[in-house]
Amino acid sequence: MKAVAITKTVLHVSDAACLMNCSAGKVYNLIRSGNLDAYKVGKAWLITVDALDNYLHVKSHQ
Repeated sequence: MKAVAITKTVLHVSDAACLMNCSAGKVYNLIRSGNLDAYKVGKAWLITVDALDNYLHVKSHQ
């Protein structure tokens, strides 16, 4: 059997906050303001890794 690496493609707000070294509240503010793309599933906001990468890329070039 071949081993397969599983990588996360979506992050919870707390995971994104940890990666961004900021609070979950800051991440929620970025989502509400439209600066960070996310989608809601039930009560949870999920952020794709691509959306987070895009936000960080744009932020680093400002």
